[in-house]
Amino acid sequence: MRRSDREVSNTYEIEEIIRSCRVCRIAMNTVDGIYIIPMNFGYAYEGESFVFYFHGACGGRKIDALKRFPYAAFEMDCQCSLSEGSSPCSYSFLYKSITGSGKVEFIKKIEDKKAALNIIMKHQTGKNFKFDEKIVSKTAVFRLVAEKISAKENK
Repeated sequence: MRRSDREVSNTYEIEEIIRSCRVCRIAMNTVDGIYIIPMNFGYAYEGESFVFYFHGACGGRKIDALKRFPYAAFEMDCQCSLSEGSSPCSYSFLYKSITGSGKVEFIKKIEDKKAALNIIMKHQTGKNFKFDEKIVSKTAVFRLVAEKISAKENK
């Protein structure tokens, strides 16, 4: 990391940043090139890794790409604001951000999908939900296990 003064390396502090973010952008390889999309997400810290959970339609460009090449990069940021300066070069941008990459795994079992969807909803709303099995069976749910993760902040 070029700006080591902005690096966040403590796992608890990294999780605080993730907890504050609501949108995670995932980038993947497609037959047409690189594709990036913003997605709502949930997360868990499992073992020594952050695991991010996502959902969507069962088909389409994203699903096709992730099934073909099940690795993705991700980025999320929060608490962003402009810090004004006395001259253009003294302006700065305040932020907290997370970047990384990892392996994508599709969740197949209905009960596991429900658990993952609840992780997403708990992160987004702070509430627990029950899910209709018919709807869950028509929903793609996947997890991204972070193999690399990096966090930065400019306070």
